[in-house]
Amino acid sequence: MPKPVFEPNYKITTYLGYFFVPALELFLLWQIIFENNRDLTTINMAVLCGLLIAVMPYMLIRRIIFGEISFTVEKYFWLAKTIKYIDVIDFGMTVIKTQNGNISLWAITNSHKAYNMFTALVEEGKIGRYQVEHQVYRQEVVSRKAFLPAMLVSLVLQILLSSIWKFENSTIQELSIIVIFLPVYFMTYLFLKNRAENL
Repeated sequence: MPKPVFEPNYKITTYLGYFFVPALELFLLWQIIFENNRDLTTINMAVLCGLLIAVMPYMLIRRIIFGEISFTVEKYFWLAKTIKYIDVIDFGMTVIKTQNGNISLWAITNSHKAYNMFTALVEEGKIGRYQVEHQVYRQEVVSRKAFLPAMLVSLVLQILLSSIWKFENSTIQELSIIVIFLPVYFMTYLFLKNRAENL
């Protein structure tokens, strides 16, 4: 009997990113080394692209093969990793938490299928109900619910701030949106999380 297999689907933009980011990094390094373009924006972008290139090989999953006592995660650019079911701590739509580290599912468009397969393992008793924390999925739901209200409040605050303080630099204006959104989102997330826990 063939083993159950989860084959993730990625958006075309995810695959393109694996070519675009290294190409952008080469372009930025060319600008810094040969064109003497060493402004702060170029250097920051080069560092960011370098960090992305460092973590990208770990993220792209080829497939997950489910066995009797363990599952194996195969990746395109990294070694396969086998994890026992008893080591699973929690799971959701975006991540599988284990005692050996987390497996990210954030860029996978059909991650709900992986979630359903792990839920089935719990129902079959291969993953003990007692060992699953049941926190990841709840946090994901709260995170999705917090995004839209936080975005609306941030836009209102941004409009008010722009009417009071005229931005002369577009970069500062763009950064101000992030500076406003992050604390608003965090407070909205905590409010909804506490509300869900008290229900």
